[in-house]
Amino acid sequence: MQYHMLDPPAMRSGFTRDPINQPEIKNMLWAISCIDKPNTAAARAAVLQPHRDYLKSQKGILVLAGATQTDDGATAVGSLFVVNVKTRAEAKAFSDGDPFTQTGVFDSVAITRMNKGQWNPEAAEGA
Repeated sequence: MQYHMLDPPAMRSGFTRDPINQPEIKNMLWAISCIDKPNTAAARAAVLQPHRDYLKSQKGILVLAGATQTDDGATAVGSLFVVNVKTRAEAKAFSDGDPFTQTGVFDSVAITRMNKGQWNPEAAEGA
């Protein structure tokens, strides 16, 4: 499985945070976009309940989760998660703990920091 971590240029250049002169790192949102390997419907179904149990156990950090699907809604093709944690490493640890990840359902996982620009959960009602 491939992890795609979109690092800011400062981190690639060797920049490190000075813990004495910097404020405490606050929580931030991380979008985790996962793409399934081909023909993984049976593998996904086999660990669906442990996956759901894991998500329930992470409710303190899990903002949003759901399967991504084909246009007709008949087949899951991946998953999307938004977590509220301090670091990319914590977001990756969340992903690594998911039974879907552990059993090889995903072909790739992209972790990207994001800002909450709009928040309108009512728009999802009935979806």
